[in-house]
Amino acid sequence: MTRESRSSEETERLGAELAAGLAAGDVVLIEGELGAGKTTFVRGACRALGVTGIVTSPTFTIGQRYSAPVPVAHVDLYRVGDLGSEDPELLADYLGPDTISFVEWPEGAEPEIAALASISRRVRIEHAGGDPATVAALAEVAGSDAPTLRIELRDDPEPGARPGHARRLLLMIGELLAAGGGWESVDRLAVGVGPGTFTGLRIGIATAHALASARGIPLVGVSTLRSVALAASTPAGGAGVLGLLDARRGQLFAAGWDPGSDPRRNPPSLEPSVLDPEALAGAVSALGRSPLAVGDGAVRFRAMLERAGAVVPPDGSALHRVSAVEHCALAADAQPGEPEAVRPAYLRLPDAELSRRQRP
Repeated sequence: MTRESRSSEETERLGAELAAGLAAGDVVLIEGELGAGKTTFVRGACRALGVTGIVTSPTFTIGQRYSAPVPVAHVDLYRVGDLGSEDPELLADYLGPDTISFVEWPEGAEPEIAALASISRRVRIEHAGGDPATVAALAEVAGSDAPTLRIELRDDPEPGARPGHARRLLLMIGELLAAGGGWESVDRLAVGVGPGTFTGLRIGIATAHALASARGIPLVGVSTLRSVALAASTPAGGAGVLGLLDARRGQLFAAGWDPGSDPRRNPPSLEPSVLDPEALAGAVSALGRSPLAVGDGAVRFRAMLERAGAVVPPDGSALHRVSAVEHCALAADAQPGEPEAVRPAYLRLPDAELSRRQRP
């Protein structure tokens, strides 16, 4: 869900709305460039949680704890970067089961944060003025100088754990609506259509169909490969981008965009397909010199991709995550149709169907 803010006061109110759904032990990660409004957002959340003292960015002190009915911690890791060389206990005073914590600039510290507490929310704050297309889309609401607040809730299972989407999806939708102003603030629904796991796609698309039909809200289906590529793309003369999702069975779902091609507006040069690892070298060479490979499939087959000349971000990079923020960006540019027309893009038969066909 995307929310627009015209002023620091509105950004504080959005922080307060999010705070209403927080409980002890929750950690909120807040990303955004310098001056985007991260501390302003945290200040609004702190006020709503009962903090009465001055709330400023703890850039030089790393963190600050505030007294409130549930203690609140505010961490700023801008000057820390990678925590690998820091004291392992650096964050322990600010993250814990009895505290609500807000962490600015978390990008280089997510593994350490997750080891200490539960990451329950992610917020991205961006200036709408930097991207002409974004300005055009938001001009009627926000104006070109206002920051755009993007709130994303995630349910990322631990490695080896079963996904919880069947149990958590509707609960998280309710939390997001509570933080974002209710159904009256929703003008379009976006849903990833895959490729991906069969169960996950069915649950997500069936839920989106039901909500769109019940509420009379336009629904847009978004390619998951296009979405993960969008987050990594740099259309102004940047490298090619190869979106790769782990398809299991030793295969990958793949789609690629040439250098300078914008996944938001341009079709892929490598159409969405199922690839065996042996085909990766050809996919990489087709996208020019040193394309960027992203997605959990890129992590799994890192060695083969790098031998073929691709650049793969570090395993913990946010570029490997499928994000609802990119789903929404793609849906904002698309033309909605009938909800029933939004269907899964499986790309291959499910295991159950293959087993059935192999029976005598």
